[in-house]
Amino acid sequence: MTTQFDQLGSAYLAEPLMQQFGESVVFRPRGAAARTITAIVTRNAPDESNAGPTASVEVRDDATLGISLDELDRGEDQIELAMERPGSTANQHKIVSFGDAVGGMITLEVR
Repeated sequence: MTTQFDQLGSAYLAEPLMQQFGESVVFRPRGAAARTITAIVTRNAPDESNAGPTASVEVRDDATLGISLDELDRGEDQIELAMERPGSTANQHKIVSFGDAVGGMITLEVR
């Protein structure tokens, strides 16, 4: 259910955040065409609790400007991004989890 907060967040908050902090990534849904979207990527270095680098990827909850929560398939869909740093070589990474849409944004965890 989309709340008024989600609608306002998407309209007034998400776009300035994406312009300021976003980078281009490629969403690769299973069985559908890949598309380039803008996301805010927070990279996490490997440590004892995970075998390799991970990232949190914030996208708009929108099937055109981001990724709709309804279209996500955990473990099957992938995000192509530069895990090391923005501008480095991009590779495909599985979406291992995601939360609910809040303020018009979805946070994906990729590995």
